[in-house]
Amino acid sequence: MQRTLDGFKFISSSGSVEDKTLCIMSAVAYLANEPHSDRPACACPVLTEAAILINDGPWWADANERTAALAPIAERLVGTRSTHEIEHKRSEMFVRACLSEFAPDALEHAAYMLGTAGLADHSNNLLKAAQKLRKEQTLEAALEAEAIADYALNTAFTVLKVPYPCTEGICVDALNASFRAACAAKGAAVVAARKDFTTTSSLVGLRVTSLSDKKRIRDRLISLLIQAAGIST
Repeated sequence: MQRTLDGFKFISSSGSVEDKTLCIMSAVAYLANEPHSDRPACACPVLTEAAILINDGPWWADANERTAALAPIAERLVGTRSTHEIEHKRSEMFVRACLSEFAPDALEHAAYMLGTAGLADHSNNLLKAAQKLRKEQTLEAALEAEAIADYALNTAFTVLKVPYPCTEGICVDALNASFRAACAAKGAAVVAARKDFTTTSSLVGLRVTSLSDKKRIRDRLISLLIQAAGIST
């Protein structure tokens, strides 16, 4: 008898079949009649990493929203494990998105916030770094962006001097955006160096960048996951 996900809710951990809770990848294991796990043998490891990132991200209103969006995708991921060549092609899709979309977006957002806070030079440098990374998508451009973002963050910490325990305001927003940009650029450099999307450290950029525009990033990742799952040759 074919298994279905009727009655299950998707949560931010692997869940429990007995409790009718799963994550997207433990749902794949369940559908494939595998032991309970968020790393099912039948699924491509690249798609697994991306799916877990989406499942656990900070962009879901509740379990119902997560379930409605991800349950249909779980069925697509059953049986996606393939050759190293296919894994590489799938990984390349996410690598390109990280270098040309997600990391540059974080840099540009930080540039805007630092400009608002009066740090025009750092704002301009971040914009240039974002444009170069978006265009070239190379390790050199990612490392340059990382250095510029780190420098901007250090300067922001020194100059803006946000008093503890202040949690809002232009200076706080600028510091937060600078931190996200620095982490995103670091993640982009890791991705560019490894040309790989199958390790947690490679996903740092996407995890942090997502905070600035959660649902747009989520929906783009879901679109990439579906596209990558469709690669079979």
